[in-house]
Amino acid sequence: MTAVDLSAIRAQLAGITKLGEWETRGNAVVIYDPNGYGAYCLIATTDTKEDAAFIAAAPSTVAGLLGIVERVEALATYLETLADGDKHYARAIRAAITGEGRE
Repeated sequence: MTAVDLSAIRAQLAGITKLGEWETRGNAVVIYDPNGYGAYCLIATTDTKEDAAFIAAAPSTVAGLLGIVERVEALATYLETLADGDKHYARAIRAAITGEGRE
């Protein structure tokens, strides 16, 4: 397993087009103008509607997963305060999050 660079994922999420929600129109992923003027930006064209739906959901899915990771990181930090200097469990949790030290 390759180590995960969470800061790079956060930067990618922050850098995506933010005008409106990503939606599907058939096999296309588009961002609609929130002022009601139709499609503002074509994000992707896919082979299937299912692929388009997956891509359209990606920004909110990734944001949700990053939120879960942040809560688990907070748990690891809390466990360090309870462990009386033993940081083994906190290190194990962080390694599980990033994939570091795993093959």
